[in-house]
Amino acid sequence: MNYVVLSVIGAQVLMSGASALAEEVAAETCRNVSGKMLSVRPAKCAALTGVCTIGLLDGDFHAFYDFSSVTMNQVSPQRAQYTGVSTITVLGHERRVFSSVDEGEMTILDDGTAQFTTYIAIPSGVASQEGISGKMVATGRMNLQTGVAEGVYSGAICGI
Repeated sequence: MNYVVLSVIGAQVLMSGASALAEEVAAETCRNVSGKMLSVRPAKCAALTGVCTIGLLDGDFHAFYDFSSVTMNQVSPQRAQYTGVSTITVLGHERRVFSSVDEGEMTILDDGTAQFTTYIAIPSGVASQEGISGKMVATGRMNLQTGVAEGVYSGAICGI
């Protein structure tokens, strides 16, 4: 009888240890990221909306990105909502390329700039990015004449 009790207790200890290890591994594979972003309008844009940007993420996550809008809907004279896709290339010793699905809103200001907020979702399970997932948000200001945008980003990336 004592052996059964010890076996149950031993199993519980092993299970709690495995659970703690799983949490530790998950914490190691996901990381919070934040930093500055800078983008420009590319020389060529294939998006039907005519809105594309290419840029750099600096800070905790060094990457190059190429954004193309899919939709652009004006919801008021000064406000537009958009969706799009980005190809993100992680910079460094191990280059990894993956895609994100983006959506956001911009408010057009009287000085010829627009404040923007973009929500970036990196879906897991896509063959080319197996094991990579996450979410980020980017906020900043874009000069509508030059296409130059500056801002900040933050979020969490898993699998890199």
